[in-house]
Amino acid sequence: MNYKGIYKVLNIGWGWMILLFVVFPIITVIGQFIFLFISLASGISFEFPFMILPLFSLLGVFYWWLWVVGERLNSLLLGASKLDSKWFKRSMYLCIVVLIIGFIYLFTFNLFIKVDQMLPRSITTIVAIFFFIIMLVTTAAYCYNVYFVSNVLNAIFKDKKINVWMPNFPYFGKVWVFPIGIPIINTEIKKL
Repeated sequence: MNYKGIYKVLNIGWGWMILLFVVFPIITVIGQFIFLFISLASGISFEFPFMILPLFSLLGVFYWWLWVVGERLNSLLLGASKLDSKWFKRSMYLCIVVLIIGFIYLFTFNLFIKVDQMLPRSITTIVAIFFFIIMLVTTAAYCYNVYFVSNVLNAIFKDKKINVWMPNFPYFGKVWVFPIGIPIINTEIKKL
């Protein structure tokens, strides 16, 4: 079964994971080398962080998949017995906002280094502590997203796998190691 629209992410298989994890990073390394060679040959010092593009595209696909499984499949397949997704939505929004801020920060890294030298140490320390707390909250939100999606998957496949100790642990593990787990879970979802 091929999904359409926003559900296209459920069609991701091993080929797409190899493309996202191997081919796309190799192409960006080659692009980074060509860009560096051209800038050195022309005498212009301009840095473009090509290497973050595969990372953010992979995280974008992963968060898209989390949203489709955690929000759309939760309401579509479970119907009246769907899980409360209020905190899932909030943690997803937090992770996506931090991802966008991180993307902008990495593109303007040289500017932040120059500004950082002009600021007093106390302000720099406060900003560093603030970003550390934001990263801790984002990590907690990511862990909750994975936990919620594993609960949704456990509720969808509840009659197929029975584990008394931790019923959602197999799905939690598959979602946690998403490059391997997403194609496996997608094949299970296609069988529904």
